[in-house]
Amino acid sequence: MLIRTNLKTILTISVLHLCICSAGLADKVIYVDDDANGLNNGTSWQNAYKFLQDALWNAKASDKPVEIRVAQGIYRPGDRSSSVWVTFILENGVAIKGGYAGWGQPDPNARDVAVYKTILSGDLAGNDVDVEDPCDLLYEPTREENSWHVIVSWGTDQTAVLDGFTITGGNYSVIDIVGRGGGGGMAIGEAARPTISNCTFVRNASRDMGGGMHIARGSMPVVTNCVFTQNYAWAGGGISNYSYKGYSRPTVANCTIADNDAPYGPAMACDSDHRLYPTTVTMVNCIARNGPNWLWNNDRSTINVTYSDVQGGWPGVGNINADPCFADPNNGDYHLKSQAGRWDANEGRWMIDEVTSLCIDAGDPASPIGLEPFPNGGIINMGAYGGTAEASKSYFGKPVCETIVAGDINGDCKVDFRDFALIAFHWLEDNSP
Repeated sequence: MLIRTNLKTILTISVLHLCICSAGLADKVIYVDDDANGLNNGTSWQNAYKFLQDALWNAKASDKPVEIRVAQGIYRPGDRSSSVWVTFILENGVAIKGGYAGWGQPDPNARDVAVYKTILSGDLAGNDVDVEDPCDLLYEPTREENSWHVIVSWGTDQTAVLDGFTITGGNYSVIDIVGRGGGGGMAIGEAARPTISNCTFVRNASRDMGGGMHIARGSMPVVTNCVFTQNYAWAGGGISNYSYKGYSRPTVANCTIADNDAPYGPAMACDSDHRLYPTTVTMVNCIARNGPNWLWNNDRSTINVTYSDVQGGWPGVGNINADPCFADPNNGDYHLKSQAGRWDANEGRWMIDEVTSLCIDAGDPASPIGLEPFPNGGIINMGAYGGTAEASKSYFGKPVCETIVAGDINGDCKVDFRDFALIAFHWLEDNSP
């Protein structure tokens, strides 16, 4: 078991780990719960702030680092205002973490992003009417007053952390003539380097670029274990990258980008001012399912994709083009089917499927498997749940191995050459801080 977890850490995961560890040593913890009935000063779950904006103002004025813990519920940036400009703003040294059970629960500190959904919504009036087709999001009258950006990260470094939220209802309804705007769900700019993890960007829209997330102005965000789905934009339904007098270099690891829509690049779009500042995008262990023309590369940006499942195929080591066998994409469940076990958040238990996704045990062998449950094959899964406790289990053509055998690295209940190969691959690694 020691060897199984002692795997080489790639840059994206190491940065995330560093930020999470630093957040765990926060000088101050601020609580947010819209159900709290105490003093509403953020000092405990009972006395939690009802509005996330109040906690952000407190954190901004406090010594860093600060951790903001947000309980399940819906939080709008317009709780204190009704302007479309209003947004949640990330701060250096502040880790904002959702998915907590919150006040009134047996253990208010219990954290499960899938069970205790914490939603950041741009629906300022709380009146959004749902639409079937993402391309109709921009034209639904009830969304006219929605926030242009639900979240903004402007000039932040990697200590600005957003972890464990569902981001929805952003509606960037204007057109920026120089292409620097956009980002219905989240806008990242001015050389920002935030850490975004365990988030779902769903049903956001932009009349410009980046329905789910817009990355611009020399930014270098690290985005891990996120789902981008049912977002719409003119370009880059899921994610867009736009460089203006600087070069953006986002890293996207273990993310699922599927079922978004856009005339240009339904999953991702890359462009730059006069096409002079191409972006460099690094994608690893990802799943991109938005048709063979998932990417719009208008400025010859460099798109480095490895160990990913890309519809239509993509050059790069470890890449595949296969049906990822999502559990229930029509209802937003992008876990991978497995004959050994797939986590069902709605049922709160492991389910057995009739097929096993080829994305299981297909990620970068050098990436840490993290919290993947046993048996995990010793190799991280592709997609948003790879490296997490909800990663689908490895199937070896027979009933799941229930016994941990010394030396059995891949979890097939046998100690053989495959285990030796995994050990040899990571021989003499030193992953100490």
